[in-house]
Amino acid sequence: MEFFYGDLRPDYEAVLKFVNEKFDNPSLYAVGISMGANLLTRFVELTGNSCPFKAVVCLSGPYNLDLVTKILTTDESMIYNDSMVAGCHDIIVNNYKFLKQH
Repeated sequence: MEFFYGDLRPDYEAVLKFVNEKFDNPSLYAVGISMGANLLTRFVELTGNSCPFKAVVCLSGPYNLDLVTKILTTDESMIYNDSMVAGCHDIIVNNYKFLKQH
């Protein structure tokens, strides 16, 4: 069995560097929902006192990732998967010009 390990520090650090340069060191706050809550919690844990966020809110982080993975990979969850793909597609299409520039 393989477990998910979300060490996205390089991604977070690249985005934080860009935002800090673009907006002259703004006050940063973060919200993570579902798996994003787990990833954000891990980032805060790894950065400790040097965490760049003034405040963090983590909502509905899955506790049992093995169970969640099993549920999301069943035939019944395909509606959820289709919705996720459609949502991601819409975000990319709606932000295409911005994403292309960066």
